[in-house]
Amino acid sequence: MARESPDGDLVDYEAKTEKRVWQRKPHVIFCRQAPKPKDPTDDDFVYTDTSSDDVDSDASSRDSGQEWDVDSLDDQPEYKLPKVNIPSDDEVEKMRLYRPQMRKSKGFYVDGECYSGRMRYFSPVDLNENVTPNGITGREYMQNMVDLALERYNEIKGSSVTCEFVVRANLTKVGGYKSYITFMAREVPGEDLVEYQAKTEKKFSQRKAHAIFCRPSPKSNGVLLMG
Repeated sequence: MARESPDGDLVDYEAKTEKRVWQRKPHVIFCRQAPKPKDPTDDDFVYTDTSSDDVDSDASSRDSGQEWDVDSLDDQPEYKLPKVNIPSDDEVEKMRLYRPQMRKSKGFYVDGECYSGRMRYFSPVDLNENVTPNGITGREYMQNMVDLALERYNEIKGSSVTCEFVVRANLTKVGGYKSYITFMAREVPGEDLVEYQAKTEKKFSQRKAHAIFCRPSPKSNGVLLMG
């Protein structure tokens, strides 16, 4: 309840704010005088709820992408149930058995036959097939991710490592797309190939992917680890 002037009557107001999990601060969507409620028996009355509509953001509450004074619940023609993939008990069990394979190599090498489930929340990438949502082959997408990671790596290290070819890649699809890429590289032109790893991520809330790390594949007792 608010007063629009010091001596005015109390008026019913509404305010709507939001703080998404990747944001540091909340932001305001609108503040307004409460509209008069409609009669549910009216033919024009339609209840909607699209509060889960995507807001394009680069993980900053200062650039939330939310237009001021526009409510996603206003003037929607109809309610559409969201598409939700709910794993079955059998699917959850497959995931549980598959995860140790992922953890063992930190995501860079898994047995492709170990998890054949429907959700494909963590799976090897077929480099010759198209990947969603990009509409390009897995090899092209992973090469783009390697280029992104190497650009950052060379900038920090002052090096000029170049990628010769992608060996394999795995992809997680939880909250976005996280890529685990193994590739062969040359640290100096004309020298032997060296196996490298790159890890990149593009969250559903972000417009662009970013590199998490790029490095030579770890070794143990002088033997190159698989991934």
